[in-house]
Amino acid sequence: QQAANQNHKESQSNLAQIYFHGEHTKPNYPLAFKYFYNASRLGAVHSQQNLAHMYAQGLGTPKNNINALMWL
Repeated sequence: QQAANQNHKESQSNLAQIYFHGEHTKPNYPLAFKYFYNASRLGAVHSQQNLAHMYAQGLGTPKNNINALMWL
C-alpha cells in the first residue's frame, strides 16, 4: 500500500485487484475503483480495462456507460 500511495502504477493496480476480489479481506469496490482509477491515469492498461468494467457494472461508482467506453 505504501508504494501505491506514492503513485506506483503496478502497486496501485495490484492493490485494486486485492480490494476487488476480496483477497485477505472482504471485497471493497469503492477502494478497488479508486486504485484502478489512479493506475489507469498513470497508463496501466489492465487497470483501464478493469475500470471500464466497474463503470459499466456500477461497481464502486455510479454506472456510466460513457466513462466505460472512454476507458476501453
